[in-house]
Amino acid sequence: MKLKKALATVLVLTLLLSLAPAALAAGTEAEDAADALYALGLFQGAGTDSDGAPVFELGRAMTRSEAVTMLVRLLGRENEALSGKWETPFTDVPAWAEPYVGLAYENGLTTGTGDTTFSSGERVTSAQYLTFILRALGYDDAAGDFDWGRAWELTDELGVTSGEYGAANNGAFVRGDAAIVSLSALSQELKGSDSTLLEKISAQDPPSADFDAVMDAASAEQLALRTDDPWAAEVAVDGAARAEGAY
Repeated sequence: MKLKKALATVLVLTLLLSLAPAALAAGTEAEDAADALYALGLFQGAGTDSDGAPVFELGRAMTRSEAVTMLVRLLGRENEALSGKWETPFTDVPAWAEPYVGLAYENGLTTGTGDTTFSSGERVTSAQYLTFILRALGYDDAAGDFDWGRAWELTDELGVTSGEYGAANNGAFVRGDAAIVSLSALSQELKGSDSTLLEKISAQDPPSADFDAVMDAASAEQLALRTDDPWAAEVAVDGAARAEGAY
């Protein structure tokens, strides 16, 4: 498992080298990030095309329910969410999102917008999503680690983002942006630790049945060329089965 985690971390870093920041996610950058996250079991499509490939809808706004789902996955707690019994006061959460919203609510990771409303379909801003990313990395806005309304200041400092988000485009956040930011966060060290977020996820709660599925995100040959890693050239890219469902 240590070798698998090491290779997965190298792969994420390799993919990140080819990604350039963009104010609004679109095109190859977002697609590459979504493919990598999909292979890890962290990002799922909203359906499939005629060839059976996932349709990510990267240009669509990300909803609050989708953002909380991503937070739970990045915390390595998806299995816990799906197997638990959660109670919330919300009446507007779709059935597929109830486990994720339930875990987040009971653990103080998110709150509703009213006594009985969560506003599941409401658009998430960049500040809100970056706040979720920072919480996944162990930072606490309530403890003064950062100001959630300007969360991009800390993500820029950490290198998760590079100045592409701010007050001017706070409301323009889309699913492609979420894919790019989330992929970047995987290679970041957790607060007060030398372990990365990806290592935490793979050790605590592997999101996919076969962790080797991460290797489907790029060719082993490319990985070997970029990293000079003798192990990488021997990794089989076999298109392991991926989790089903819509996100």
